[in-house]
Amino acid sequence: MYPNRDRFIPPTQNGRTAYGPPVLNFQNRMLVVERVMQRLSGLWLSFSTHFVLVRKLFDLVFGRLKNWVHIRLGRVPPTVRDLAASIETCNWPTASIRYIACHPTGMERALLTSMDVALLYSDMRVPPQRLTSAKQRHVTCAAFRPWSSSELAVGGAGGICLWKPLPTMPRMMQITWYGYKPKDFIVDLQWLQTGTHLVSATLGNRRIQIWHPELRQLMQELHVPLPGTHCWVMRYQSDILHLISFLKSDAPILRYRNSLKTWSNQLTKRMPIQTAAWTARGNHLMYVVKGSSKVYGSTSSMVMGPFRHPFMVWSTSEVIDLRSFYCNWQQHEGGLVQSMVMDPLNVYVAFMFKRRPFVLLCLLHIPFNCSLKLKPMQLIRSADGHPDAFPTCITFGFMDRVASHRDRSLVIGWSTGRLQIEELIAQTREEALLFEELEIRHPQQVFEIDLY
Repeated sequence: MYPNRDRFIPPTQNGRTAYGPPVLNFQNRMLVVERVMQRLSGLWLSFSTHFVLVRKLFDLVFGRLKNWVHIRLGRVPPTVRDLAASIETCNWPTASIRYIACHPTGMERALLTSMDVALLYSDMRVPPQRLTSAKQRHVTCAAFRPWSSSELAVGGAGGICLWKPLPTMPRMMQITWYGYKPKDFIVDLQWLQTGTHLVSATLGNRRIQIWHPELRQLMQELHVPLPGTHCWVMRYQSDILHLISFLKSDAPILRYRNSLKTWSNQLTKRMPIQTAAWTARGNHLMYVVKGSSKVYGSTSSMVMGPFRHPFMVWSTSEVIDLRSFYCNWQQHEGGLVQSMVMDPLNVYVAFMFKRRPFVLLCLLHIPFNCSLKLKPMQLIRSADGHPDAFPTCITFGFMDRVASHRDRSLVIGWSTGRLQIEELIAQTREEALLFEELEIRHPQQVFEIDLY
């Protein structure tokens, strides 16, 4: 069996002679150890080389996807360019009006300008209060406190500025600074319905923050399942506290399909969300992914699971493609959607496109609480007729209080520095269809905004 049979092996018990391998001396043993070590070194070098190549390929493919605005936590802090690419304001760096905030129950409005100034209006015909501070930089969002007509939270670089009137001098405003991270940006704000806590979302990480204004501190940070997008969480029209309870709790095995993380991962299989809007009860979500003109709708339904335990099942379908659509019997070109806002009464939905000279007003229909439907109703253009004007930001608000209802309005900020207010008289979908049939146009108001 062995080629070298120089060494004699004594016979075994059965009388046969056996031969064994030669005995290795010390020098031969060292040569074997060296060959084994060389072999292991070669395998390790090959593994390291391939691992580096695979890692570089992974970073190249998944770290540089087009239109994927994703800041990796703990590595590179977000820049102003990242902020401008991810914000819903059209042409944010040079936009005269960057953001419009309307009071949830009153007529107060706040405008954020490119000069990092917050203009507080109680009446559009009266000059506003100008709120400026050295800490108020790269402003992106604002929110009124529900039970106060003048307390305003403004989000921007590094944290939040909370403005409130002095007790002895109501016309004078004092500022409280809530610092978060110096190299991060607050991109969305929302108060709880009770006004006791303030919720914010940042650009550079996958978390939302819960602030206690009176204690002047950050109470809790919650993990958001999806990277690079928070608007689908913050646009919850119902009390956002219900949505936070989903973020704080993990779904058991029997209710795995009810997990918010599972559902949200299914929502954005392709790209992050550019803009989103919830219906009033929170059981429908409309959203548009980045770099798309298609509007998707997600609908929830209750299903009885094992042991008769109910859980939510979400289904997603395409609602409408706004790249090309018909409105008033004419075909129009829309393009990529920049922003979408929902009417407080869930009658209208407004869309703003990338540098298009109009705002599209659509009628929302939810037949039998099933899938969402949208019908284009009206194209709203600049009232001054400027050929190069395009909307930079839009929102819905209230006009005034009437006996049993409040007239709503669609507020549009234009690139020319003008604020346009469209009064929405229809209170139901049937009234909106009737106004369209009678060709009744919404009353308009236009205000020139003094940026300086």
